[in-house]
Amino acid sequence: MSRGLLVLDTGETRRYDPPAWVGVLVVVADGELELETVHGHRRRFGHGSVLALSGLPLRLLRAVTPTTLIILSRR
Repeated sequence: MSRGLLVLDTGETRRYDPPAWVGVLVVVADGELELETVHGHRRRFGHGSVLALSGLPLRLLRAVTPTTLIILSRR
C-alpha cells in the first residue's frame, strides 16, 4: 500500500479524474473538503472523514479551508 499527501489551499480545486481514484481511500487529515457533483450538488467533509471516491458522479474537489488529504492506494 502506498501513502501520499495532497495539500490544498483555501478555494483550490482539483478536477475529478475517475481512473485516478480507483482503489484509493482519502482521509481528511486537516481542514474541510467539498465535493461537487456533475449536477452541481455539494457536500462537505471535515477532519477525520474517510472517503472512497471511485465511481462517483463528481466534477471537482474543492478546499473550503486549507486542507490536507492523506491518500492511501493499493497501487
